[in-house]
Amino acid sequence: MKRFNSVLISTLLVFTIAPLATATVDTPFNGKDLSGWKFKKPADKSKWTVGVAEISKDNPKLLTVNKGTGDLINNLPVAKHRQSVDIYSEYTHGDAVIDLEVMVPKGANSGIYVHGEYEIQVLDSYGKDKAPGPGDMGAVYGAQPPTKPLYKKPGQWSTYHIEFRAPRFDVSGKKTANARFVKIVLNGRAIHENLELKGPTPSGVTGKEHARGPIMFQGDHGPVAYRNIRITPIDDKCESKDKNTLRVSTFQSDVTIPMGQILYSHPVKTIEHPLMAKGIVVEDGNTRYVLCAVDWCTMRNLTHDMYRQKLADAVGTDVSNVVVQCVHQHTAPSHDGSAQVILNKHKNPPKFRDLKFLDEVTTRLAAAAKASLSKMREVDRIGTGQAKVDRVASSRRIMVGDKLHGRMSSTKNPKLQALPEGFIDPWLKTITLAKGDKPVVRLHYYATHPQSFYRDGRTSWDVPGIARQRLEEKEGIFQIYFTGCAGDVAMGKYNNGTREARAALAERLYQGMAASAASTKLVPLGKLTWRTVEVQLPSKTDDKHDKAKNLAIVADTKVKDYDRVRAASRVACAERLAKPIKLCSLEIGDIHIVHLPGEPMLEFQMYAQKTLPEKFVAVAGYGLGTPCYICTEESFKQGGYEPGASAVQPKSEGILKTAIRGMLGVE
Repeated sequence: MKRFNSVLISTLLVFTIAPLATATVDTPFNGKDLSGWKFKKPADKSKWTVGVAEISKDNPKLLTVNKGTGDLINNLPVAKHRQSVDIYSEYTHGDAVIDLEVMVPKGANSGIYVHGEYEIQVLDSYGKDKAPGPGDMGAVYGAQPPTKPLYKKPGQWSTYHIEFRAPRFDVSGKKTANARFVKIVLNGRAIHENLELKGPTPSGVTGKEHARGPIMFQGDHGPVAYRNIRITPIDDKCESKDKNTLRVSTFQSDVTIPMGQILYSHPVKTIEHPLMAKGIVVEDGNTRYVLCAVDWCTMRNLTHDMYRQKLADAVGTDVSNVVVQCVHQHTAPSHDGSAQVILNKHKNPPKFRDLKFLDEVTTRLAAAAKASLSKMREVDRIGTGQAKVDRVASSRRIMVGDKLHGRMSSTKNPKLQALPEGFIDPWLKTITLAKGDKPVVRLHYYATHPQSFYRDGRTSWDVPGIARQRLEEKEGIFQIYFTGCAGDVAMGKYNNGTREARAALAERLYQGMAASAASTKLVPLGKLTWRTVEVQLPSKTDDKHDKAKNLAIVADTKVKDYDRVRAASRVACAERLAKPIKLCSLEIGDIHIVHLPGEPMLEFQMYAQKTLPEKFVAVAGYGLGTPCYICTEESFKQGGYEPGASAVQPKSEGILKTAIRGMLGVE
């Protein structure tokens, strides 16, 4: 609505709502038809319908209605006012939490009328994030502009989370308390808090205030679509003064690649275990955050970006609030969608990665995360535990005198097995989120390359997946496993590549996980702080990483497919490293979780823990895989496999350590 009238609003600082105190979630729109909805007069002008909405290919100001269900659509044939009418529900509510999604075409205008009387503006305000006005998206109509909104492009779905307290009336009908928007969250960002409305906004259903009312959508100003309308009624008993609560949901999805597609290096011949993506959505009342661990070897460039962006869109948050880390099994894909895009620009491109499958698998995962929102649970406790893991991790780099010995994930060489265990972090750390004394989810962190053997065409979640699944079945608690800084740590001392060795490794890792979980001590939640830090890791500039030379290899159809793929990946990584990487950390009270890119050496994990020695610091590596190995400057002097396989320069050590301090909140 673009007519501006004065609505008196004042700020309150003391009222909160805990929406999960009730299990009831109402859906006034069934997604199939318009039953349960009414129109404002003249009803015969209504253009409201049900289908699947998308922006018209012929006119970006209009919508196209496709066959299907799920979307409530105001399908105006022209972008002109007064050609349709407002629609409101027969369903009514009092105090409530309202969650919904809305899509507007270019220049479109609508409004969400809570109780049918208090309008929150819906408008195409893309590009106005820095200076929104009182009529822009998220404004409380005509008076209060939103604070620091995140606007999406026309045609993209935006999410609203609205916490509403209805006006109060005494037995005579006299109003004793004004209506309040306790909180309004748009696309994962809180844009209003504790706004008191002294009266209804114009053009509501009745123009009067009531203890209960419907939800109404403005339809006389332009085309618009709404979906996933969920209303959680809140009664007085559900009000909470406790600020130290979070809402959490768990999700998982099968991310196994199809038969014949490439794993780390060989095509899939058999599926021993399904590959899984497992994650949580954490909501602090203002913003949603996503932590996800995926049973893939690495994700670079477009692949990692697609995972994060789809998860962000699915749960209604900004992509900077989403972390996706690989577990790093080698019986899984090492995936670079950008490399395939580069290959596809040339003749006879190698079929390195199936971009259609990438789109499908990320869409499934996003759908699982979105579905989990309807099952969010309140947590009020957090716990930490740790236990030593016996005979699993060992150093991949052992110096004997001045000579470097490389011991990888498995070896039958008795001399290499006899070398010392070397520099490892023996502690497996566990973080548990719980309601009272009942755990909801456990997050485990341990630093070692997780594969026992590979290159035989088997898809497997390998040692960490075996241990993870066993503990989940035993406890009945959702378990997520993150691999720490394992760039120079593997299982080689204790693994000869046999099935018997893998079974023993999985057993010992399971025992460590179980002991860590059993040692958990739960305490009340502390304050949640999410930090993002930008880091620029300098790309190598030697001949091997020269962009022009690698592009020439990509274009040469006489070159082997393997070499063309490697060259395309080097080009893609160099282009991505030219831009900053955003790193994220999560702090809850005295507990810190640091998320790092690439394959960082163990030194970075130990540095993070030494930076805050009195705190509980867990570290996950294997986020954006673009840098490949992130090594210490000393290791470059020593030589060996890891520095040679790194895509970044030695000075990256100091740069990343500075970023770690920033993520830990240390000046």
